Amino acid sequence: MHSRCYPIYCLALLWAMLFVAAQPMHAQLTPSANSGSEGKSVTIKTPILKAPQIISIATGVPGIVEKVIVREGMVVNAGDTLLRIRDDEVRMSLQQAELSLELAELKASRDVEIRLAEKSSEVAEQELKRALLANSIAADTYPPNEIDRYRLVFERSKLEIERAKLDQVSAKLGLRLAVAEKEQAELQVAKHTIKSPIRATVVSIDRQVGEWADSVTKVLELIGVDQLRLEGFIDASEVAQVAVGMPAKVRVLVGKEPTEAVGKVSFISPIANPVNGQVRIFLDVDNSTGELRPGVNVTAELIHRSAQE
Repeated sequence: MHSRCYPIYCLALLWAMLFVAAQPMHAQLTPSANSGSEGKSVTIKTPILKAPQIISIATGVPGIVEKVIVREGMVVNAGDTLLRIRDDEVRMSLQQAELSLELAELKASRDVEIRLAEKSSEVAEQELKRALLANSIAADTYPPNEIDRYRLVFERSKLEIERAKLDQVSAKLGLRLAVAEKEQAELQVAKHTIKSPIRATVVSIDRQVGEWADSVTKVLELIGVDQLRLEGFIDASEVAQVAVGMPAKVRVLVGKEPTEAVGKVSFISPIANPVNGQVRIFLDVDNSTGELRPGVNVTAELIHRSAQE
């Protein structure tokens, strides 16, 4: 009886030992399966918001300021008119170019010279044929010098056709030249209207109505605030957690209430400061709502999530 139970006892003991040995291995696998599932944050040290688009507007053409459309603090869109420079002379040049274009169109469309030359050639050819026919019927009806004259008139008429066609080609080229001159005059007129290149806020106006503006001196200054840049530093040990182009949420503390903005890492310096071990980092921050203002110190934290979330 005892000998029969012994194999069963040994088999049960072996299963128990295998179960106990498997417990530590399972405990080691459980944390690794969940590791990385929680979000991590990287603190940006000494961050500051800046406006990367600060544009000084020059007229590009010299002249007297005729009208200022904007004022300080006004938000303008791309293509909005900022100011105008007096353009009396260039508008007169545009009128002359328009008249020259009308004249060139008239010359290019006219084919009277070609049709007249073709008719003259037909008449000259008929006269030559009649003289030759008459001489074939009765010799010396037309003397040789008269036949030569008829032949010369006919050959000249054919050359007149060629010249008339060349004149029409020249007139068409003149039309293209007149079009180009008109477009150039329109461009000169357009240069006297100064427009905004981007959506921005007007922060300064340096020329008023009646004042002279040269082509290179600043007359207005614009700041684009729809896209801001957050500049700061992170520890070199945290560089591996971020990458250029990585989308991120930037939490900015402005006043008492925190503001959350969408940002994206745009630059990570390849050089670390040997004294404090920090690395310079830039973030492009969307400010289309206009809640953030450049030039203030802020508290920011770069939030990124693992790929498993």
